[in-house]
Amino acid sequence: MIRVANHLRDHALGCSDSDETNVFGRSAFNRYYYATFLIVRQFLTEIDPGWGDLVHKDVPDLLTTGLLKRYRNQLKKGGLDPAETEKQKSIATNAASKLAAVMAQAYLIRVDADYKPDKLLTRSKGTLELSKVKSVDAAEWYYNAVRCSDILRNVARNVGII
Repeated sequence: MIRVANHLRDHALGCSDSDETNVFGRSAFNRYYYATFLIVRQFLTEIDPGWGDLVHKDVPDLLTTGLLKRYRNQLKKGGLDPAETEKQKSIATNAASKLAAVMAQAYLIRVDADYKPDKLLTRSKGTLELSKVKSVDAAEWYYNAVRCSDILRNVARNVGII
């Protein structure tokens, strides 16, 4: 999916017609969101298969409340020394918070791209921009989601969730 998003971005940047740039550019932001969302959903379903049907706008809250509650409950069961427990809790909290922030921003931009044509998409200096977010930053959503999901997956293994 990230390859599709990059292709759409590159196509939009090469368009001479502003309407075509707008359509392909908005589609690129949409694909950046969905590439990111699919990574997060895959991770969350490893923790709880019931989380596969989550509502897009609820993902940040699920990460910072539901997921972290699951980690805390598992840590309360013991098995790790107190220092390691605190370390794992801190790692999970930091990664979940960062991932929640990524998903919150990505969701808002995806909504702008799909449903708010009054929000102008601009092209400048080899990048696209929508609602003050550059396409290069939107591409980073995906890579941040991969990194944070990997960190959270490792913590889940360390504490016995998966």
